Amino acid sequence: MKLNRKLHTFRYVLLDFLAASMAWALLFTYRKYSANIDEKTLWETVSSDPNFYYGIFIIPVSWLLFYMMLGFYRKIYRRSRLKELGQTFTQTLIGVTIIFFFLILDDEVSSYV
Repeated sequence: MKLNRKLHTFRYVLLDFLAASMAWALLFTYRKYSANIDEKTLWETVSSDPNFYYGIFIIPVSWLLFYMMLGFYRKIYRRSRLKELGQTFTQTLIGVTIIFFFLILDDEVSSYV
């Protein structure tokens, strides 16, 4: 039974990592697309940017550490689903605000019009 709990916790952490990686990839691609980059060269632009690869690893690890500090991966079977939904929403809002101010707010804007 103990091994089964560890396996489920590992799956929980792995899926959180994959979800955060996909969210970062979509956000990064959208930011490049909204910067008026040609659709034909969008993937080349995204894949050649080292910040994409830094973010695809650092952002998910940061989320995992954040959730680990808050105790999300302890006793995964004894959590109230409704309470967990509220906690996840609140903590994600805090995390997204931090990401916004540290990573997105420093983007260069060529024109405000």
